[in-house]
Amino acid sequence: MNYRLATVLAQEDVSTAATKTIDIGVNSPISRLSIVYRPTNSNQTIIGHPALCLTKVEVVDGSEVLFSADGMALRAAAYYGTRDEPVDILDYNISSECYFEAQIYFGRKLYDPELALDPMKFKNLQLKISQNKALGASTPSSANLAVFANLFDEKVVAPRGFLMTKEMYSYLPVASAHEYIDLPTDYPYRMILVVGPSHGIMPMWRIDKMKLSEDFDKKIPLPTTDTLQLLQGIVQMYPRIMDHIIAQVATTETNIPMTAGYEGFAVGSPYGDTHGVVAFGNGAGGNIHAYAESASTYWIHAGGWCPHGYVQIPLCDVDDIEDFYDVSALKNLRLDLTAGTTPGTSDAVKVIGQQLRMY
Repeated sequence: MNYRLATVLAQEDVSTAATKTIDIGVNSPISRLSIVYRPTNSNQTIIGHPALCLTKVEVVDGSEVLFSADGMALRAAAYYGTRDEPVDILDYNISSECYFEAQIYFGRKLYDPELALDPMKFKNLQLKISQNKALGASTPSSANLAVFANLFDEKVVAPRGFLMTKEMYSYLPVASAHEYIDLPTDYPYRMILVVGPSHGIMPMWRIDKMKLSEDFDKKIPLPTTDTLQLLQGIVQMYPRIMDHIIAQVATTETNIPMTAGYEGFAVGSPYGDTHGVVAFGNGAGGNIHAYAESASTYWIHAGGWCPHGYVQIPLCDVDDIEDFYDVSALKNLRLDLTAGTTPGTSDAVKVIGQQLRMY
């Protein structure tokens, strides 16, 4: 068999907020790690998207950090890197599990023969997962965690390197203000993702304009550009994200978390024997408003673009290693973000970089 699926962590209870450190004890090259998090709801009062429960995920080699992002950021990187939508079953009903999966790709796709995490190149590979069930789903009473690895088995590969994804900057925006961010120039970039989640606020309201410049404007790969313009490009290039949601909807406004952060929409029908009409509005910033003719549980399909509010800055052909954005000769790489008038000042704007690290 050319490939195999290995269990890195068998399902275990993680009801107490903590950081779980897991030795990555496999020897075969790793194409993908899948983190499965399953909180069990104690009621039908939705706290937030279950991705919020993963506060930090790191892959480390001793003290060196090879990957570092929260649950929402790593899902956004997987979507933009593979054009596959995140895997969820967002069941917010009482006593139900709110199934959530986050995937770390070390290559451009699953089983990329040129890019993978080769454990033989490192001395002490570990996966660190920080989680808190109280931050998402419907007031969970418990939670379970499992981790799986997609490995190369009988197929012999010699990866040239792997994709290293990290949160590079985070700040609280001030309305209409500039934020200047000096980015690392140590490895070539495949992606830069900007903005991040803010309840009910679309990405272009949070950051109005973006600019990327080299060596203090000697060269400007991304001139000052409206975020809305970047979003239109994303709509053309990337598939729509669709969530499968089961939730209680009241006759008054009910806020339901969704994955899409831009141009969200939803349709729904009764779940079970109860019949009624449900209406939706204002699908913005990973949140949709629902109203029911009679309070009941509904089956909802919610869609849109920009997972968890992240916007991709176009840099290269993400499938062509030779086209990755080489910044090694630069002395300075600066990102200039201009906040909108309603940027959601209690939620951080984040910058996520994905770089190519060669062996």
